[in-house]
Amino acid sequence: MNTLEALKLFIKNDNSIVISYNLKSSIITDILYYEEEKFIEKKNYSQDDFCSFVEDFFDVKMDFNVVIENIKENIFDDKQFDIPFIFKDQTGPVKFRFRGGLIDDDNLFIVIFKGKNKGPVSNDELTKCISLEKLKNNANALIDENESFILGIVDIDNFNNFNQKNGNVLGDIVLIELASTIKAILKTDGMVSRVGGDSFAFYYKTDAKNYDEVRNYLLMMKEALKDNINKVINLEDRISITIGCSRAFVDSDDFVILYNKALKALERGKKKSRDCFIIYFEEKCGPVDKVDRINKIHYEESTTANYSGIAAVIEVLNSNLNFGRRIIESLNLIGTFFMLDRITLIEYDKTGAAIKDLKQWNNPRTPKLGEYNPTNEEIIEARKILGISNLFISNDIKNVKNEKIKECLKKSHTYALLATELRMDDRHFGLIKFEMTSHTRIWQKENIMALNLLAKIISIKYNKEYDTYIHYKQMYFDQETNLFNFHRWYEDVSNTLVKASENKKIKKFIILDLGIMKFSTLFSIVGIKVLKEILKAISESLMGLETEGIIYCRSYENRFTLFIPNDNLDKAKSIFNNVLNAIESVNGQEGEKAVMRAGYIISDVDTKLSLEDLVERAIAARKKANSTVNFLEFNEQMLVDDKFKTMLISHIDTALEKNEFLLYLQPKISTVTGEIAGAEALSRWNYNFEKIIFPNDFIPVLENNGYIAKLDYKVFENVCILIKRLEKENKKLIPISVNVSRAIKNFELYFNTLEQIRKNYNVNPCYIEIEITEGMYSKDNVAIENFIDKLHSVGYKVSMDDFGSGNSNISTLSQLTFDTIKFDKAFFNDIDNLKEKMIIDTMTKLVKGMNMKVVCEGVETLEYVKYLKEIGADYIQGYYYDKPLAMLDFEKKYLN
Repeated sequence: MNTLEALKLFIKNDNSIVISYNLKSSIITDILYYEEEKFIEKKNYSQDDFCSFVEDFFDVKMDFNVVIENIKENIFDDKQFDIPFIFKDQTGPVKFRFRGGLIDDDNLFIVIFKGKNKGPVSNDELTKCISLEKLKNNANALIDENESFILGIVDIDNFNNFNQKNGNVLGDIVLIELASTIKAILKTDGMVSRVGGDSFAFYYKTDAKNYDEVRNYLLMMKEALKDNINKVINLEDRISITIGCSRAFVDSDDFVILYNKALKALERGKKKSRDCFIIYFEEKCGPVDKVDRINKIHYEESTTANYSGIAAVIEVLNSNLNFGRRIIESLNLIGTFFMLDRITLIEYDKTGAAIKDLKQWNNPRTPKLGEYNPTNEEIIEARKILGISNLFISNDIKNVKNEKIKECLKKSHTYALLATELRMDDRHFGLIKFEMTSHTRIWQKENIMALNLLAKIISIKYNKEYDTYIHYKQMYFDQETNLFNFHRWYEDVSNTLVKASENKKIKKFIILDLGIMKFSTLFSIVGIKVLKEILKAISESLMGLETEGIIYCRSYENRFTLFIPNDNLDKAKSIFNNVLNAIESVNGQEGEKAVMRAGYIISDVDTKLSLEDLVERAIAARKKANSTVNFLEFNEQMLVDDKFKTMLISHIDTALEKNEFLLYLQPKISTVTGEIAGAEALSRWNYNFEKIIFPNDFIPVLENNGYIAKLDYKVFENVCILIKRLEKENKKLIPISVNVSRAIKNFELYFNTLEQIRKNYNVNPCYIEIEITEGMYSKDNVAIENFIDKLHSVGYKVSMDDFGSGNSNISTLSQLTFDTIKFDKAFFNDIDNLKEKMIIDTMTKLVKGMNMKVVCEGVETLEYVKYLKEIGADYIQGYYYDKPLAMLDFEKKYLN
C-alpha cells in the first residue's frame, strides 16, 4: 500500500482533502478527495489553480504560501493549528484541523479538513456511517421510484450500563464493530446511519409486502449482529440487540412516518423483553402522527479528531487480508495518521515470557536506524514496569527512572515512548510500542486515549484470531502430535484427487496405513510419558518427509495414514522403515516395546472406490500384517475378514448379556482307571443364536481388542454355575480347568474378579483348576508366581498349559509351583519318531519327579494312548476319547 493509498482511508466520507506537494518543484502534484461515493484525484496544480480549487471546496479565501509554510512548520507537531483561511463574507478566521502528514522522498503529504462539518449532512466521525439526512434522501429516492424496502432502527440494549461497567473505550469499539457489521450485512442493497448514541437506522431493499421474507431477514440480522459483537468483545456481559422495523408502501410512502413507525416498533420491543425484533403493526405498537421526530435523536458530535484514523484501522482489520498482513497495514495507518517514527509490536509465545514474533513499522521520513530486537529478559522487565496500569508513557526517556528500561530505550534509539500490553481478560498476546526516534514528544491526552484504544482494538483482534486459530487447530489438527487429523487429511486428499483427475498429472497413488499394535496395553505398561515420546518420534519422522505431494495425518490414537501421489512402493517402504527406526530409538532395551504394522493399497486415480473405501482396505491389510510380514498389500479376502472381526467386536457386549457364549467341555481320561478324571472348559459363540463360531475365529479378535477378560469371566461363571447345580443334584463332581488368556496383564484385578464370582455361587475351589498359558510366564515370572501363590492360598489347582509350544523351559518348572503340566499337542504328531518319544518320556519322568501331574492333550490315536500309559502320563485329553461337547451332552454322557 503506497502513501497515497493509505491516506485514502482517512478522507472517505470526510470533508477533507489530501495534498501532495513537491518540495523541490513547488508544485501541487496531487489533490485527492472523496465525492459522490468515489475518490477524485487531480494532478499537477499551479499555486493559483490550487487556491481556486480550495476556495471552491471549502468556501474560503486563502494565501497559498502562508498555508504551505504553516504546514511545513507544524509537520512534526501533533497540535491543532489555525490556518488563516478567510471566509468571503469576512466573518473571521476559520479553524482547520491538521489530520496528518508526512514527508515521503521529496513530497509533502498533508491531510486537512474544516474544524466543523457542514450541518446535518455530515457523517458520523466514530462509525463512518452516513448522515441521517443522506439516508432520508436516498430512501425518498427509492419511494419516488416505487422500489420496495424496509426501514429499521437497531438499538443496543442497556448500552449505558455496559459503558459504565466496561468503559467508553470498549463502548466505542462495540459501536464501530456494530456499524461495520451492519454495512457488511446490507452489502449494496442498503445504507446505514448512526442516529443516536447507540442507535442506527438503515434501509434494505426487499419485498416489504412479503412478511415472512422480512421476518427471516430481521431474525438473521439480529442474531448475526449479536453473535459478531459478542465474539469481538468476549466478555461475560453479553450484548443483545433490539430492532424496530416499518415497511415501505405497507405502512406508508412517507419517510418521516416510516421512521416514526420504526421507532414505535423499537419502543414496543424495549418494553416487551428486549433482545428481539418488532415489525410495526398499529394494533400492537400504537398509531403515529406525521410530526418529524428525526432530529430529536441526533448523536453528539465526537470530541476527538482521531476517530477517522481508528475507523480506518478497523476497516483494515476487518478486511479479507490474512491476519499478519492486516496487522502490518494497520501499523502503517496508525503510524502515518499519528505521525509516529516507529511502531513495534511484539507477540508473546504461549508462556508470555518469550517472543514469538516481532512486527515493526518505520516512518520513511525518519532516518533509517540499525535493527534492534529486544531480548526475552527485556520483555519480562517491560511487563513488570507496565504493571496494573498497563500503560507506560515517556515524553523524554531521560526522565525514565528505571535504569534497565532506560538502557533498552537507548539501545533502540527511542526518544519518546507510549507502550501498552495487548491483552484480553487473562490472555496476554503481546506488547505494542508507539515510538519517536527523531525527537522527544509530548503525548497529548487525545493521542494517549486514541492510541490506547487502538491497542485495545488490536488486542480484541488478536483474541478473535486466537479463538479462530484454536477452533481451526481443533478442527484440523491432532493435539498430541500437531499432525493433520483425519478430517483435514481427507479434505486435502479429496481435493488432490479431483485435480489429479482433471490434469492427469497423477495416474496412480498409494494409501498407506500405519498402526501401533495393542496400543491400550502398551499405554498401561510403559505409561503416558514414554507413549508421548513414541508418538513424537513418529510425527517427527513423518514431518521430515521431503517428497512433494505426500499427505499424512494421525487418523486415530494408534494409526497414521498417508497418501503417496504415485505407485512408488519403494518410497512407501522407505517411509515405513524410517518410522520403525524412529520408534526403535525410543523403545529402549528392556520392557514392552511399541510394535508397528503397515498395510497399503495401490489405486488408479479414476477408481470407482471412494476414499473411505480405500482407507478401509489399507486398514484391513494392516490388520492382517504380522511379525513375519509387517508390510502387507491389500486383497479382497482381507476386507471380508476385517468386516467379520468388526461385526464380532460390535456385538460382544450384547453377546455376553444374552449368554450367547456356550459352555463346552472336553474330558480328561485317567490312564490308570480309564475313567473320566476331569474336563477342560471351552466356549463356542452362538452368534445371535443363529451361527456357531469357533474359538480360533473369535479368541484372537477379542485378545487384540481388550475383550478377552470379559469372556474369561463369563466362562468361569458358567463353570461355577455348572458345579453348583451338579452339587445340588447330587451328580458326579470332577475338576474343571479354566483357561487364563495370555492377554491378561493385571493379575491382581483378575484374581479378585474370579474370587468374587466364585463366592457369589459358593463353589469349592478344589473343583476348579486354573490353566495358565505358556506365553504369559515367559514375560514376567514374578507377577505369575504371586498370582499362582494367591490361587493356591484359596484352594485352586494350577496347571501350565501348552508346555513345549514356545518359551517354556526346565528352569520355569523349577521356579513356578504348578500342580499339573499339560504337554502341547505338537508332541503327538509322529508316533514313529524316536527322538520325539524320547523327549516325551524324559519330560514325563522329570515332571512326575517334581511331584506334578502330566496331561497330554491333542491325542488322537490308540498308539499314543498305549505309549503314554506305558511311560506313566496321568491324563489324556484328545479326540481319541472325545471332542469338546456341549455342556448338557457332556453331563449326560459322563456325569449321570
